[in-house]
Amino acid sequence: MAIKYLDGGRITGLSTDAKPDRDTSDATQPALTVEAGSVFIETDTGSKYVHNGTAWIQESFDSINSALGYGDGIIQKQHFVEWFTGKQYEDDRWGRCSSAGTIAFSMSDEIDGGLKMTTTGSETYNNMWLTWNANSSSGTSSPICQYSPTGSVIIDVMKYGAAAGVFNSAGGGFGSEGRGDQATSSGHSDAHHFHRSNLGNFYFRTTQDGATQSGYGVDTGVAFDQNYHCHKIELKPSEAAYTLDGILKGNRTSSLPDTAQAPLYGGQGQPTSQHPILHLLYVEAYNT
Repeated sequence: MAIKYLDGGRITGLSTDAKPDRDTSDATQPALTVEAGSVFIETDTGSKYVHNGTAWIQESFDSINSALGYGDGIIQKQHFVEWFTGKQYEDDRWGRCSSAGTIAFSMSDEIDGGLKMTTTGSETYNNMWLTWNANSSSGTSSPICQYSPTGSVIIDVMKYGAAAGVFNSAGGGFGSEGRGDQATSSGHSDAHHFHRSNLGNFYFRTTQDGATQSGYGVDTGVAFDQNYHCHKIELKPSEAAYTLDGILKGNRTSSLPDTAQAPLYGGQGQPTSQHPILHLLYVEAYNT
């Protein structure tokens, strides 16, 4: 189907059609007049894009009615948003487990405290995991995996509440099993960002494949700190990409997840006196 220009700045075409570009620097291409505010409708998907003067921006659904597919006939995919506010976290959709030590999860009574996760006790390893599943007291569990390994995104805002060296590893992202020891050889997180106390920087790793020495994955070059950061992981058919505070910091094209995923956060303290602390403020996950 050819692109059609209609009145009122409306344009129609297929999702596979290249959308008109305002760039006229290429002398071999005719200049296209796409004004800011122009609307492009993909007739095969029903998706609506609005040009902001620089790029085409896809509009989200206008109402719950549209989200359920009753407005324009397009069924929206799985999409979840969690702001960690209130007096307690919702354990009907978030579960927790630990294989050693005692875990403590509570809403932090401080400005922008979010959900505070930590461990107590004096086990050899002090582990804590927040997973998309029912509560479990065992070291592993079975999260509800609703997100595609080849087409999904997870975004979170979190910070570490302990200085480097106090814990062994902690982080979050996607996983297919209820384990959160983010940087050890036995971890089951399939695509996650993490910090490990003996490494110094933030890291990104997909499945356990020994990507670098000891399998630590991609070094972002960004030094660890105790501030809030926005982490984004996007799973694609042939790539997993990691963005830190809006800047692409790592991508993997091998050893990609091959099973459905679920949000997963946690950490591991080692030895007995070390206890990881995480403050989780926001999580969003959706299929693309």
